[in-house]
Order: sequence, then structure tokens, then C-alpha cells
Amino acid sequence: MWSRLKGKFPPVMERFKGPKTIGLAVGYFMILNYVVGNGFLGIPFTFYHAGMFASIAILLLTMFMEWNSARWLFEVMSRAQALETFKQEQLAETQSEKSDHLPALSDRSHVTTDDHPKYEISATRKFELAELCQVFVGRWFKVFYLLVVITISFIGLWMSSTVAGSAWSTNLPLNFGSLQMCTEEEFQDNIYPKGSGCLAAYRFCVFLFAVMVLPLSLLELKNVSFIQTIFGGLRFVLIGAMVLYALSNLAINGIQGGVPLAANVTASNLTENVVRDFVFGFSFTGLLSAISLFTSALVIHPGLSTLTHPIKNKKPLGWFVLAVYGTVAVFYILMGVILTLWFGSDVNSTITLNWVASTKPDHSAVIRILSYFIILVPSIISTYPIVVYFTSNNIYLVLMGKDTSQKTSTRDWMVLVLIKAIFGVLPLIAALFVSNLIYINKYSGLVTFLVSALFPGVLQLTSQRKCAKVFGGKREGVADSEQTPSTGLEMDTIKSEEGAPLMEGEKADSEKKEASPREKETVYMTPYSLPVLSHPIVTVVQLAVAGVLFVAASASIAYRK
Repeated sequence: MWSRLKGKFPPVMERFKGPKTIGLAVGYFMILNYVVGNGFLGIPFTFYHAGMFASIAILLLTMFMEWNSARWLFEVMSRAQALETFKQEQLAETQSEKSDHLPALSDRSHVTTDDHPKYEISATRKFELAELCQVFVGRWFKVFYLLVVITISFIGLWMSSTVAGSAWSTNLPLNFGSLQMCTEEEFQDNIYPKGSGCLAAYRFCVFLFAVMVLPLSLLELKNVSFIQTIFGGLRFVLIGAMVLYALSNLAINGIQGGVPLAANVTASNLTENVVRDFVFGFSFTGLLSAISLFTSALVIHPGLSTLTHPIKNKKPLGWFVLAVYGTVAVFYILMGVILTLWFGSDVNSTITLNWVASTKPDHSAVIRILSYFIILVPSIISTYPIVVYFTSNNIYLVLMGKDTSQKTSTRDWMVLVLIKAIFGVLPLIAALFVSNLIYINKYSGLVTFLVSALFPGVLQLTSQRKCAKVFGGKREGVADSEQTPSTGLEMDTIKSEEGAPLMEGEKADSEKKEASPREKETVYMTPYSLPVLSHPIVTVVQLAVAGVLFVAASASIAYRK
């Protein structure tokens, strides 16, 4: 059976592989689309309840921590590649010496303090985070990471499905057969929408969303890079449309001009209230709750390896991701300030819902079209395929014991497609029965914040320690026995045959120099390292800050509940 399949599937697999690499511009839009996701829809609401200046401060702090964690992961990937390259060279050298009947002496001069190890991120070999967890910590850490990523990804995909189903069913005129267009009230405080007609319309919309995202989820990421580039461009258009719409109305109508005035409230009083409560306001509990949403709107580490692997030029990846975050920071601050000033206290927890009233027939055609664009586009430019792709890659890695960038057979390819199909379908099935995930999302954002700091921080510390041990030890001709979990191969102690004389020029072990403490500390520095931010003390401090913020934010959410 497999022999027949092998004759049929390789051509199909070749067509699915697509181009080998993508440029920085395409990668920029693809990563931008993934980072922004749907988390940006709650930015103005969070800004209003935490205060403008405090929100900007905590947003920039969260962004810095996410970027530094991403940069750590680039360091960790390059260290994993250096260790794997070193093992391969040692094995090849040993086999060559044995075949030539020479004493099996290893020249480790290329990995001692005389020469820096070759740290790089390979264009062909990809290290998913699950594999990095095993390489530098252990198998249990790999399994723990996989369970966490599956949980977070599942909830994220579930929410994407419910957002699409609810947005489409409340705005599209699905009044045929047993379907009936929904209202916002039918979704409020309900596990699933009330009314059989609305429920049928909601499920029909979830089905349409599945038809759109599932085929893309089964493809290789490089094959959908063009679509993701378009989606990333639409993010610019969408956020720009919202900001410019609110900005132009602010110029004409003043602060909170988009909200009808009550009979006893004047425009000047309304402006004073917004300035007092938002511009100069501060809420400590609101600020702590903002950590959860800001992390969800900024997190990148689960898909970092998958998203950057197709990029051809990997040398500037650290600064490249900083450029993406810089763009996102500008987007979020503009949204948080301008949209909140326009909608004031009536800003919705999902900002696009503030445009629902503008879709009514009493508005001009241009405003109605713009409003429908703002409401519907976020659910269309979904990151669903990307999340399915990198989560399935990690599941495949644990099940099959190798990464998808390593040599795979037709059977391996079919297993990966099956994993994608199963993981892609399950959240859609869950969305058919539960559409309200507000309570779950609060805590999933906190968990995301914790693990986005925990896993990169632990991997940074353990990879530094491992490379200092392997590459910064004694300058000797005998390699210490070292087990490297990434391939399961041992770097056995390489010794000369008993009684065989040392090769000319070799020094006795007692004459070898011990690497200095300074050399041991710097031997793990990679092209992606920065002098201060890569220091272990900074890593520990960031982990401690993340832990304190996590505990405080958890207590704040529990208190406000």
C-alpha cells in the first residue's frame, strides 16, 4: 500500500512545498498579522479602564518583555544549532580516523576559548520550542510545554471561531430557511445564542468560517505567505480606517462626539469627564487586568520558530522582530488614545461593536460600507492557519521524535496533515456549542503572559549553562562525555588506543590551560546576544518581574469578578 502511495504523493508534496524562502518584507507582514491577531480589539476598552498614561507604560513594558523573550529564543536556537553541528563534526571525525586506522584523537581547538563556536540559525534545520525544551532541560519540560501550547492554542482558535460566528450572524442578512439574523442581546450572558433561528445562523457562519480556514491550515506556511501578506496589509487598512474615522470626528465634534448626549449632560461636561477619567485617570486593578490583554495582543513566542524559518536572511531577526513590535506599539497607542477619546465611557470591550449603530439605514452608504468593513474584516484576516500549523508541528515533533525540517517520508507527511486536520477541526466543533468565552479568556491571557516569560527565560539560562560547559571547558584533546537529547546521540569520550603514542605536537592533559571565568561567561554569546540584556542576571530579573505581575494580575481579576 505504502509503495503505491509513494508513487502518487511525492509530486503532490513537491507542489505543496512552495518556495524555499521568503524575504524580510513578506515575513514582516506575516509576523505582523500573527502578532496583532484579534487581541487588538480590546485595546481601547483596556485603555479607558486603566488610564491613558498608565496603559501606555504597561503596554511598552509588556512589549519590551515580549521582544526580549523573542530575542532570547533566537539565541537559544543558534546554540542548539551549534551543539548539533559540533556533534556531527565529532562523529564524522571519529569515523574518518577509524577508517584510516589512526588514533581517535579529537581536535577541539575550534570549540575552545581560542575560537568562538559557530552560532547561527540554519536555513534548513528548524528547532521548534518543544525540541529546545528537550535539548536544554529534559523530556518532561518538552511534554509540559506541549500541553500548555495545545491548551492556549485551542482556546485561541475556539475564540476566533466564535468571533467569526457571532460577527457574521449579527451583521449578515441570513433570513432564509431556518436561519434568522441575530441580535447582540441574543449573545449576551449566554453560553450560546438564544432562539433557534439565531443559533442556526450562528452555526452556519461557523461552518462558513471552517470552509475558509481549514484548507489553508493544511498547507505549508510558505504556500500561504502571499495570503498572509495580504492579511497583514489589511491590518494597516483596518486600524488606519478606525483611527482616521475617530480622528476626523474628534476634529469636528470634539471628545466623545460619537455618543448621543443625555438631556442633562452638556458637551463641555462630557469632555471634562473623559479627560478626568481617562487622560488623567488611573486604576490599579484595571492596569493589572490590562496585562492579560496586552500579552494576548503581543505574544509571539509559540510561533516564532515557524514564522521565521522561511525567512532567507536570518542575521537581523532580533532587530527585525523589534521593528514589528515598534509598528504594533504605534498601532495600539493610536487606537487606545484616539478611539477612547471618541467613544469615551461607551467604548465596547470589542471595539468593532461600536460601529454596529453606523450600519443602520439612516447613515450614508459610505459610512455603512466602512462600518461593515471594520466589523467583518477582523474575523476574515484570521491567524487560524498559522496557529494550527505551529501547534501541529510541535505535536508531530513529540509523537514522531523529529522536526518537520528533517528528512521525512510520505507517511510522515500524511501524519502531519492528519494532525493538522484534527487540531483544526476540534475548536470549530467546540464553537458550535459554546460561543461565550469571556471568563475563560481572562485567565488564558494570564497563562499566556506567564509562559511567554517562563519558557524563553528558562531556555536562555539552561542553554547558556550547557554551551559554557561544552564549549568553555578545558582546552584538551579529549571531549567530556555529553548526552545531547536533540538527537539522542552521545558525544563519547574520545581517547587514543591504549598504549598508542600521542600525535606529535599534542600536549599532556596536565599542560592544558583552564578557560578563565570570563571566557566561560562569554563563550555562549551569539550574534543575537546583547551585552546587558543577554546576561543571566537580567534573565532572572525579568522572570521575577513576570512572576510578580502574574500573581498581582490574577488577584486583580479574581477581585473584580
